Amino acid sequence: MVAEWFESTPSSESNLKKMNTNNTTNACASCSEEIGENDFIAINLKGESICESCEQNAWEYACSVITSHHGEIKKYRWCEEFGFRDAEYWEESDPNGVSGFKYVRTDGWRGYWDVVIAEGYTTLASGWSTGRWDDVSYKHGFNDLVENIQDGTLECPYELIFAFGLTSNVFSISSDVIIRESDIEKFSQWLVEEAGLSIEELQSTLK
Repeated sequence: MVAEWFESTPSSESNLKKMNTNNTTNACASCSEEIGENDFIAINLKGESICESCEQNAWEYACSVITSHHGEIKKYRWCEEFGFRDAEYWEESDPNGVSGFKYVRTDGWRGYWDVVIAEGYTTLASGWSTGRWDDVSYKHGFNDLVENIQDGTLECPYELIFAFGLTSNVFSISSDVIIRESDIEKFSQWLVEEAGLSIEELQSTLK
């Protein structure tokens, strides 16, 4: 179930790639392989040339953001190499409420990507989500909220943002529920009346 909240890796037809038509040979900044004339080339946030294979690899382990406002759903993907992309058209596009993600190392081998909240927004609930397993039924409330927002069963009149960061545990995803600071009281009331969840109950689903 969790995997459904992540979009697939983009194809080689991404509109942010281009043919290397400068009659020159570049070296990929990631793997140092040659990028020859007429090969696909991508430019990362540092302005460096990246080959097609490394560009695709960068998006295989990306974080995701879902925004919702009055029934309009937008999805985004983020990776450290290239930043944000709109998941539908794969264009450079920054979502409201989220500035990016930062890696938090918990020990020498493990860690997770934690969302960076934009100014004027706040996290109402933060923690870990997973699939709809019977032994973690207390987490089903969060899963239901995300699914009901996405399929239109629930239509939130306030800007609502879900941020998902990868972790070293393949069965767990770092998850945050984000809204505007000015909407806390109104959203809390809507959540109880329409979704049947209090803020405290929502927070407990991500523990």
